[in-house]
Amino acid sequence: MQQNSIEQRAERAELLRSLLRLLGAIVISYYIVLSGGFAHSVFTSVVSVVAIVTTFASVSLRWMPVPGRMALICRIAMVLSGGLLTLQTDTVGWIVFGVGAVNLLGRLEVDIVLGVVVVAVAAAPIVISVAAQGGDFRDGVATLAATFGVGVLSYSRRLLRARRKQDAELVERSRELEQRSLELIDQTERTRAETARAAALEERTRIARDIHDLLAHSLGGLVVQLDAADAVLTAGGDAQQVADRVRTSRKLAVEGLQEARAAVRELRSQEVDSAADDDQRVDVAEQVLKIVRGPVGIQLGVDFDVVGDQHRVPVQVARAFTAVARESLTNINKHAAGQRTVGSLIFADGRLRLELINAIDLSSRVDHGDGTAVALSATGGGFGLPGMRQRLADVGGTLNAGRSGDRWTVSAEWPADEGLSKGLPE
Repeated sequence: MQQNSIEQRAERAELLRSLLRLLGAIVISYYIVLSGGFAHSVFTSVVSVVAIVTTFASVSLRWMPVPGRMALICRIAMVLSGGLLTLQTDTVGWIVFGVGAVNLLGRLEVDIVLGVVVVAVAAAPIVISVAAQGGDFRDGVATLAATFGVGVLSYSRRLLRARRKQDAELVERSRELEQRSLELIDQTERTRAETARAAALEERTRIARDIHDLLAHSLGGLVVQLDAADAVLTAGGDAQQVADRVRTSRKLAVEGLQEARAAVRELRSQEVDSAADDDQRVDVAEQVLKIVRGPVGIQLGVDFDVVGDQHRVPVQVARAFTAVARESLTNINKHAAGQRTVGSLIFADGRLRLELINAIDLSSRVDHGDGTAVALSATGGGFGLPGMRQRLADVGGTLNAGRSGDRWTVSAEWPADEGLSKGLPE
């Protein structure tokens, strides 16, 4: 509403100025006639007609679409006719000359050199007429000063319009920048929201991967124990052996349930990993041994050693190596249960390497043509190796897994060859 009111006031002001200019043109034309513009020679009459026509035309140029060249010719004709008209009508000729000079030099689209030349040529008859009349020297000086003053006034008008144009451009530019700033702010907010959403999805993916590893490990071991118990019962074995298998199965189920609940609690937490937790260092050997010497590792009979001078590592690295150990044992339990398995955790030259090597039951192998595929058991979906690689990559490590002859080797190393990454603390 306020914007509309401002525009209406501007339109009324422009209409009033146009009416005043039209009234001025009428007054100038009247004085040209009254001053004898048509009472002398034919030449003077023609000049008077040109002056009147160009005076009205200069007013109409503001609201009539006229080609630029025609407008320029009209303004030049008004200045020249005004200069010639001063030879007979004096004052009114000065008025036409002055108004024409302002309209010519005051326009930004008119070349300044051309405008100065035209004004100088039009002023020549004025100066010549004063000199021809043989008046006082001071009259000549006053005439020159008045002519120069008209030029200065015209140029000042030009500067004023240039300044207004620059102000309008600055205002428009400010509006564009403001609009752009609002768009950037909106885009930044959307980017921030998308980044937060992506971070949340990434964190949930990591926790889902943890849950997968935990359940696959515990349930895989549970299946082995239950199968063993069933085998003992079928063979008519000792009840104590069956009871031991059942107790081990219960222990695996309880541990898996506890770890799964912990992962779910972590998923529900709004602050999953704090900065302080990320800066902690833990005993990775202790955590890996807890997995290797757990029920599944004992069932598989893993021969595992820790080599080198042990040192603590960032908590993210310990989690990654623990996950690799857990997933590797789960895979061995599924694909090569009963086969010999050896492993080592090696501390050397500031690096940490976990190796697990197991024999492959070639009778259960399914060849997919790439020389590395081994048949999966009925449990699991084959997501283990990609998950392990991603875990190591997230902390700046590498994972190599594959078959060599009748052995399957998993080797995790941190840091990678390019050194520490991911901004982990020293």
